[in-house]
Amino acid sequence: MTYKHDFNNWRFFHRSRLEYRHGDIPSGYRYRPTFNLSHPLKIGNKQIRPFVEYEPFYDFKMHTHSLSLYTLGSVIPIGKRMTLILAYFHIHNIEAGTHTDGPQVLLNVRF
Repeated sequence: MTYKHDFNNWRFFHRSRLEYRHGDIPSGYRYRPTFNLSHPLKIGNKQIRPFVEYEPFYDFKMHTHSLSLYTLGSVIPIGKRMTLILAYFHIHNIEAGTHTDGPQVLLNVRF
């Protein structure tokens, strides 16, 4: 389920996601809401959309907030149905007490 709201060129986006995982993490359900705030920016004749995003992970089996994902990036349109997302992310694994950082490159194609 998603929700978007635009106000004065700012866009707030919220996505609720319930997932069942099996394998690489302890099996069970997780709730992963995503909160995203963005604003358009024109560079030359190209409009991009810088954003900041936060995604907490709640593990129902462990009854705890287990992971947080922070992302700072920009959505760059490269065609009618394609966008390139360049970002930097930080993952805080609360249970393990670890932090992971790195670049992110995504290509979205809408059919």
